[in-house]
Amino acid sequence: MRALYDLGIYLIALGSYLRKKSRKQFFKRLGFGFPKIDKKERPLIWVHAVSLGETRAVAPLIRRLKDDPSNPLILLTTVTATGHEEGKRAIPEADYHLFLPFDLPYLITPIVKRVQPDLVILVETDFWLHFQRAAKKAGAKIVLVNGRLSHRSFENYCRFTRFARNLFSPIDHFSLQGKIYADRFAEIGIPAEKITVTGNIKLDGLSEDKALDLPLTKDDLVVTLGSTHDPEEKLLLNALKPLFPQFPHLKILLVPRHPERFAEVRKLLDNLLTPTERQRVILVDKMGVLRSCYRHSALAFVGGSLTSKVGGHNILEPSYFGVPVLYGPYMQSQPDFLDLIQSYQAGIQVTRATLTQTLSELLHSREKRHKLGANGYRLVQESSGAVERTIKIISRLASNPHT
Repeated sequence: MRALYDLGIYLIALGSYLRKKSRKQFFKRLGFGFPKIDKKERPLIWVHAVSLGETRAVAPLIRRLKDDPSNPLILLTTVTATGHEEGKRAIPEADYHLFLPFDLPYLITPIVKRVQPDLVILVETDFWLHFQRAAKKAGAKIVLVNGRLSHRSFENYCRFTRFARNLFSPIDHFSLQGKIYADRFAEIGIPAEKITVTGNIKLDGLSEDKALDLPLTKDDLVVTLGSTHDPEEKLLLNALKPLFPQFPHLKILLVPRHPERFAEVRKLLDNLLTPTERQRVILVDKMGVLRSCYRHSALAFVGGSLTSKVGGHNILEPSYFGVPVLYGPYMQSQPDFLDLIQSYQAGIQVTRATLTQTLSELLHSREKRHKLGANGYRLVQESSGAVERTIKIISRLASNPHT
């Protein structure tokens, strides 16, 4: 199984080289430019967050870690360019921002030996066999934070139990988002004493993005379509077009998930909408501004949920601003967020067939929007605290070498 794993890493590396947009980071993921770090008797914490979402999630945790009297050095690694840029923008507290080398023993092991981390923090779902083994051999404690395990991954690990055991055995503690994930890790053999349900640190990290100057007036009725994927833009705009005559002040903020699709979506808007309709839709082609869009909104739709390939994004973000949220039928990647939204009655699940009707009802009823939004705001306030619970686990591990 290890041979197949290594083959998979080689294929990932080859794909990174062949794709023009990722070739630059390919060379960085060979380990070039990884510095020799002079710790000066300070603890070094290596935080790994694969991409944009995980990087944003771990930001409040890193800030709390930097508050420690030991003044630890923070090394933040990512895999994607968007995650790397977001780390530099949103987490200046980190001392180093680097790309994680490809997980091949001859690349990652010498770097771990040179860096000598005291603690390795893995974020959510990104597990790397050789990185984790090298860190453990170097004497580091390893903790998974904000951890989760999708149903598909769970089934695969159950199929390959020996590999799962080798992959997870170096991890000292699993700090997980919810009970459903705790049950899954327990079923694949993780001891109960290594598992804690701490909640989702994304709820502690919700905040407004950088300021965004939008051509809006106080009379505008704003709907944000956030984190959209192909073909969601077309589906959503077709659902909204019949509503433009009913709501003369209706404005749409469209925020695609991936920046490389901005030009494609702009072309879609020009082809799909009349010139008058086009004036109602603002394509937000900037990174790091989605939550600012939610703040201006009367209603939000969170994408990735009308397509089964994605399985949803963070449907709690609009709730931070008391904004009601709509989402599609495909939420398999976010079961805990879905459970929270449904439990607090803070949003409405829609299908392609019900989109227009649901949008119309909510846009017509300020009372319904207020009730959903208030429920969502209460959800966020009552569900916070995951960062502090995670910090306690990390402190316990750091203070007890035998934990």
